[in-house]
Amino acid sequence: MRKLIAKLINGEISRRDFTARVLGMGFGMMTVESILDTVAVAGNRKDRGTFKHPETFRAEPFSEKTPYEQWIDSEGVPVHTGYLVPDVRAAEVKSWKRLGAKGAIINLEGAEATDGSYVCEIAPGAGTNPQRYMFEESIYVLDGEGETSVWHENRPKQTFKWKKGTLFSPPLNTWRVHKNTGRGRARFISVTDLPLVMDLYHNADFIFNNDFVFRDRYDNQPDYFTVNESKMRIAGSAATFGEGEKGAVGVRKRSEKQERGGDPFGQLDADSRLGIRSRYLQTRAPARSWVARAGDEWSRLYPDVDQCATVFRSP
Repeated sequence: MRKLIAKLINGEISRRDFTARVLGMGFGMMTVESILDTVAVAGNRKDRGTFKHPETFRAEPFSEKTPYEQWIDSEGVPVHTGYLVPDVRAAEVKSWKRLGAKGAIINLEGAEATDGSYVCEIAPGAGTNPQRYMFEESIYVLDGEGETSVWHENRPKQTFKWKKGTLFSPPLNTWRVHKNTGRGRARFISVTDLPLVMDLYHNADFIFNNDFVFRDRYDNQPDYFTVNESKMRIAGSAATFGEGEKGAVGVRKRSEKQERGGDPFGQLDADSRLGIRSRYLQTRAPARSWVARAGDEWSRLYPDVDQCATVFRSP
């Protein structure tokens, strides 16, 4: 028991794991709560370092706006609406207290309250505030270079580098910090399912200050952020992709046809103007996917939701 309490105080195990282990040893819940109340003082020492911030947003239950629409209005940053943003690299951004950097929210018509996105711009040598989210996000780097650190509470950090054209997705509800290591600005766009999550729970504190750890998704594996052939899977069905798209998930080399200019995905180029559009507008990219090019390889990502409301393409 002493060793278990020591692990709890030192942050080696979570309160949830501690509770499960103590109950498994035959002790009652009253004993568990008594121990947790006792060690709470040690767990709140300054050197433990917590990044939680109280959420003041409260959704109005009888509003014409959805909880997500109310939330984006409360964030105090530009909100880009309509059917498209012609160039997300040039979209207006302002200081965003939540991120500790400049940012803006994109809320397109036709998103069906399932998909949202935001733009973040980080000054040279600066970084974002530590954040964790109870929603999925996929990040595409528009400009600059930097690094991202990811970790669970009281667990070691893992850091990976990124540059213009990089596409990545921090694991669900992990802490993350993005830093600009270049000489110019770093700007990325993130596509999320926050509208769906916010409209389901109506509670910002649950979404941004949730202690639950999804160890089945990420448990500090040393090669988690390394891309290799063992992580490529043939997947897909007619229910999620078109008949001709089965098995298309993964990273693949550009074909000779693509090299000659016959690219079926809309000629996405890291140096071209990059826009974001509603799926209600005609595009040459599949409406249920968005595609990004990095170097000589293509990365194609299918979100967990049934349809992705936005498509990256070169106008």
